Amino acid sequence: MIIRKKNNSLSQPKINKIEITPDTLSSRSGILLYTCYLKKIGLFEIMQDVFGFLIQGAKGMQPLQFYKQIMAYFFDGSCMHISYFDTLKNMPALASFLGIPKKVLASSHQIKRYFKKFINKIYIQRKFRFILRQLFIWRLKQDKPSIIEIGIDTMVLDNNDALKREGCKPTYKKKLGFQPLQFTWNHIIIDAIFREGDKHSNHGRYVVNGLRRIVNLIFLPMKTFHTWKINWMSFISAQERNMQIL
Repeated sequence: MIIRKKNNSLSQPKINKIEITPDTLSSRSGILLYTCYLKKIGLFEIMQDVFGFLIQGAKGMQPLQFYKQIMAYFFDGSCMHISYFDTLKNMPALASFLGIPKKVLASSHQIKRYFKKFINKIYIQRKFRFILRQLFIWRLKQDKPSIIEIGIDTMVLDNNDALKREGCKPTYKKKLGFQPLQFTWNHIIIDAIFREGDKHSNHGRYVVNGLRRIVNLIFLPMKTFHTWKINWMSFISAQERNMQIL
């Protein structure tokens, strides 16, 4: 606020006290642009192709409506409890941002039922990894770098205080948990393998196989793989880009 005095000089208002406010100084209007961006790059379409068979024919929400609500939920970050969907269900403005009817805004029970379809299925992890790699290829086609520097490292997940710790094993940080192996490019995760906590960085052939898969994805011609409807899903051939990989 700027206050103009009678002598036409400008002065800033003084701050008398600084206190804590219970209000969250954020806005959900950005969800509209975020959703449009994900739709523009074709992410929702590939998620439909990859995971559509899991929830096809389910009552209520269609797969695309589910994906939009989940991605907006992660992007918003106001509350990370699943029960927060019961609050979002009473926000008609959210339905407008997502471009879906208000009646299909999901409750927490619906979200839990959908998520259960992804549990205890080993091949589901491979499909998530497939999506990460395709986003990596899409970004390469946007940036067209001459050198691709791929980082490989593990990330320790601390589950010491978790009530349920099935599968947790001691890590090198002396915590019970998991130790996923991550492949990164420009600080972005392009592939990941979820593993137990006692698996070190170079355990088994995870690194060799994962890196070979990424390199082949970049340089092998498109006919070697499945053809998808989305243009940015096409693979980069060695003739198209003269790239070096570190």
